[in-house]
Amino acid sequence: QTSGSPLIIAPAGGAFLGAMVTAFVIYRLALTPVGLSLNGILLAGVAVGLVCSAFLSLLLLSKPGHTADILGWLMGQLGGSTWNEVGVVFGCTLIGVLIVVSNHLTLDAMHLGEDAAQALGVDLARRKLVILSACALLTAAAVAYCGLIGFVGLMVPHAARMVIGAQNRFLLPLSA
Repeated sequence: QTSGSPLIIAPAGGAFLGAMVTAFVIYRLALTPVGLSLNGILLAGVAVGLVCSAFLSLLLLSKPGHTADILGWLMGQLGGSTWNEVGVVFGCTLIGVLIVVSNHLTLDAMHLGEDAAQALGVDLARRKLVILSACALLTAAAVAYCGLIGFVGLMVPHAARMVIGAQNRFLLPLSA
């Protein structure tokens, strides 16, 4: 690809599409006639993650000449990134963070439980879709260009919560 080419966004677009498909599959697997449960989402996420890991292992075995590149991506790396890639990640991050932060009150209400959030007037179906899409965009942009640096994404919000508490208007920007 050439510098400034529209193809620079292709990895983020593909990663976003993959993230949305994966989220939809997890949602459908976790959905029961009673609704969604946290345990169902977690189990479905683990199952889908294992299937994706199997595909990744297959890719590693089928492309032995690219093993070092694939392993570098799996461990996470920023080396070799261009300013155009940084711009794409920054743009996606800015959009995603603005969407999530603007929904901080919804997220706070959801901490009380879905019934309580609905009683407070939150349109859960619509808000969940918006927040899930924003999170998929944030994750897709980071993973597409930086690799799987999952432990950072898991640890940072919990560490930030221990420092400043659970109010999302402070927690989300600090986590970002």
